[in-house]
Amino acid sequence: MIQHVPWEQPGLIEQLAVHQGMLIEIVLMSTAGSGLVITSAARYDGIVIMGGPMGALDDHNHPTLALERALIRQAVAAGIPVLGICLGHQLISVALGGQLLAGATEEIGIGTVGLTTDSPDLGKAKRQIPVLHWHRDNVTAPPGATVLASSPGCAVQAFRLGPTIGVQFHVELTPMILDDWLRESSMAADLPQGLSAESLRADFHRSNTEFAAVGDRLVNSFLSRVVASRER
Repeated sequence: MIQHVPWEQPGLIEQLAVHQGMLIEIVLMSTAGSGLVITSAARYDGIVIMGGPMGALDDHNHPTLALERALIRQAVAAGIPVLGICLGHQLISVALGGQLLAGATEEIGIGTVGLTTDSPDLGKAKRQIPVLHWHRDNVTAPPGATVLASSPGCAVQAFRLGPTIGVQFHVELTPMILDDWLRESSMAADLPQGLSAESLRADFHRSNTEFAAVGDRLVNSFLSRVVASRER
């Protein structure tokens, strides 16, 4: 599990993986130096790439992003499942030939996405599911991927390519992690006019059961593919 900043933690993803008895290595890229610890995808049965405030192609300021994209390509070529959240979703896309649409849409706060096709990861097509957004950049789907979800301002909210899946929204959040986000000054400064930290916190806590159900379904679907990868 790759973190880019301390507050964007794996949350629900880590909890469910631990519950299944998986051994987890968490790498915080801001302290990973050269990033050599993650240069071989073959060490892992699955890879999770979390969000972060940087752009997916901001290699000048964050050179380890290039290593992550190389890791993604290795994993996909070897059939190792990858799950990308927000920035992780964008990194998967551009690593595999998709395009980064920098600043294309600002979605911050609670909303919904529409499911565009049936999938075990998110459910039946034409349903709307509740999510929490926190992004300005979008991506196109990489060649060969199936788009799973979209919104009016973001055509690719989720895609799947073989055992790899990227989601633009945040399925990992727990109420405790959202509280950490809202205490982080850079995150609080992102909130659009008219959306207070207090109202976002209250709305998320009120609907946490629904958000957790979406996260449980997607993460457990991904983890089932990690188990299949391990047993090959």
